[in-house]
Amino acid sequence: MPDRVSRCCRILVQDYTTTAEGRAMFGMLAVLAEYQRELILANTTDGLAAARAHGRRRAPAETDR
Repeated sequence: MPDRVSRCCRILVQDYTTTAEGRAMFGMLAVLAEYQRELILANTTDGLAAARAHGRRRAPAETDR
């Protein structure tokens, strides 16, 4: 099954990048992925700052007993 999925994805990507519309769609998806990454980074940074403001720290690493 994974082989069929990867083959299908390769065909779709190849078809998308050979036409102007496909390249535009691929570019828009790349922009949205980058935007999502920036949102995750900003939310993580804000969450860590809020935790520090409330005196919370990261939990210590667990050790094998």
